[in-house]
Amino acid sequence: MRRVLVSALILLLVAIPMVNVQATDLSKDATVTWEVIDKTVVEGILGEVEGQLLLRVSGKVCRFDVNGTGGLQELSKEEILALNTGSGAGSLREIDASQIHTKDGILHLDQLPILDVSSYIAEDRRFYENNPEYEAQPMHYVVKQRQLSAGGSLIYVITYMNTYIPAPYTPSYADVVLIRDGSPIRLPLERNFRLEGVWENQDGSLWLAGSMRNGRVTTEKSLYLVKKDLSVTHINAVLKKNYIEVLGQGLNGVIINAQTVAMGPYVPGAADPASADPYSTANSGILSIDSSLKKVFRPENPAGYKQVYLSAGGTIYGIKDDGRELYNLTENKSFLLAADDRYDRLVSQLDQAGDPVQVSPPRTDRDGTAWYVKDQRIIHRVGNREWVFARGLDVLMYPVSNLFIDKTGGKWFLGPAGIAYYAWGTQQAVNMNPLIDGGLSVGDYDHLYVDDNQRVWHFGEVIRCYPYGGHTVVAPQSSLIQGFEPVFHQYLEKDDKGIFVYQQQNPDSTYCIKILTIDRQGNIAVETFQSEAYARQALMAGTALLIHLENGLLKVENGQAVFLTHPLIEKDIVLQAVDQHTYAFIGPYRIVMGRL
Repeated sequence: MRRVLVSALILLLVAIPMVNVQATDLSKDATVTWEVIDKTVVEGILGEVEGQLLLRVSGKVCRFDVNGTGGLQELSKEEILALNTGSGAGSLREIDASQIHTKDGILHLDQLPILDVSSYIAEDRRFYENNPEYEAQPMHYVVKQRQLSAGGSLIYVITYMNTYIPAPYTPSYADVVLIRDGSPIRLPLERNFRLEGVWENQDGSLWLAGSMRNGRVTTEKSLYLVKKDLSVTHINAVLKKNYIEVLGQGLNGVIINAQTVAMGPYVPGAADPASADPYSTANSGILSIDSSLKKVFRPENPAGYKQVYLSAGGTIYGIKDDGRELYNLTENKSFLLAADDRYDRLVSQLDQAGDPVQVSPPRTDRDGTAWYVKDQRIIHRVGNREWVFARGLDVLMYPVSNLFIDKTGGKWFLGPAGIAYYAWGTQQAVNMNPLIDGGLSVGDYDHLYVDDNQRVWHFGEVIRCYPYGGHTVVAPQSSLIQGFEPVFHQYLEKDDKGIFVYQQQNPDSTYCIKILTIDRQGNIAVETFQSEAYARQALMAGTALLIHLENGLLKVENGQAVFLTHPLIEKDIVLQAVDQHTYAFIGPYRIVMGRL
């Protein structure tokens, strides 16, 4: 937790009235009407067993008979473990880190030298020499291996450098090494190629499938052919495709899905990837290609499918983009797996209704114009027109947490860099942080409140109060929340009173929820409630304060709390208040609606 250091000379305590309301009795028997709306979406084909496809459906694994009989049959955890599907065709085995070491700039697998990494070591050293503010961290290697049926092995090495930089931004290089007759041979592949699968041909050539990456972004789903003489052909360049997926293997060849699709480097407004060299949309589809580069296209059209799958019997199946339909492309048969789209319709309705997450309500200026926060920016409304206000100290302007207008017409804004103040009639903000001894630590949980005595209150991981002008702390009240952490919420206000929510874990793993309410006179009232679960967020719905817990909802109104929960509410749900009495707990595959 962050700490703000304030000189003892400015801790001038003043008497501020306090009201402490203890309200710990929760009613768990509130009359709630629950409704569960499930979503059935087929996310992918995992494989097949005994003439049945294995599908991932709404986070579960299900069997589906290829004849379309029996519907979706969910597998238990025991059944999934019993299948023991293994690591899959083309996969590599990761080597234990204890078997990897470097000596004289050479990476070794046990006693076998596999790769010269001296240039990587030198580059890593230069990084820390040029950036002395970073503490040097050791390099990291991930090594995978595939034993080849013709003898020898293929070794794939990812070298992570500058590991002070956290994942997924850590710089890295990839190398593919062929071990032949006990000697390592590095294949001439791009160092941003990430190897994912290896297939062997009877003529001794290899297919290497993976992806090209630019940092975290996938730029190409790639396929290489490595001949026995170690010549390398980039199949993407041959077919002019940026997406090649291996579906299966034939005699000295592979069956692939070759497409040109919008991938990582192409952003809205950029050139269409279909018209950019070296890619082309022509001749996309499913085809077989052998080691002589002979191509034979199949009749199945994979367009409109988020996944296509080649069964052991040679049939191509596809999952429609909406995840509701399985299609046998070879025999032109369709299997509707999910007809009820109520989940999607309800989510659309909730999106249109909007979520009543509260930010600063409109503030009226001395000239009658309105100021408020919208989309985390300051909006000045004059008549029927809205203006984005961004004058001076732009770093304070976005994202804005909340704002106040004091009696003199001065405007107080709280942004990521702290408190900004605009005096009436000025167009240049004053950054209050440097004017406050010890500075001001702010963040997403911090909020501002201005009372009628022109005192500026800052509620965050500490509570401080500044007199008019904001230069000196006069009434730190952090003892109210000592040991507590802020609960995430936007600025909350009811009846001109600011509301701030904190929590603390109890020794029995329950939580104490503390709600602070400050009025225009600067009086702080305290309410405490007990909760069985961690509070994720707080929001207002009408006159009720809603505290979103990991296992449900704590509704606080008029000093009373009601706990709403349902056994199907999952940890990673999103709470949306439809209205003051209806609440939607939205998960990726299920909505649980509660109506009081």
